[in-house]
Amino acid sequence: MRDKLAHIVEKRPDSRERYVRHAIDTLTGPFEVWKVLYDNGGHRMAFINAYEAKNDMLVVVDVRNGHVLWNFMHAPARAMNKHRQGELLYKRYILDDKEKGSHAAALDV
Repeated sequence: MRDKLAHIVEKRPDSRERYVRHAIDTLTGPFEVWKVLYDNGGHRMAFINAYEAKNDMLVVVDVRNGHVLWNFMHAPARAMNKHRQGELLYKRYILDDKEKGSHAAALDV
């Protein structure tokens, strides 16, 4: 594993380790939480957080047989729409602002 460390932390445009704090923030204070069902009856949880910066954050958590699997990605707000599926379990608030580029416009609320 140690021989892979340089590859994991090398400087590159999409170096995900620099977004870990955003991922933790998304899990502890999400904008939305979705429960997405699998065909086999299982499910995953999708935590979405909105930021004023260029990209929003998605953290997907799946618990199987007592093991927690998770992954995260950052993308523009409109790209998060394809992850808004299943049952909406939590939404921090509804924005009334429908200006172009706003999250309300992206959600079409």
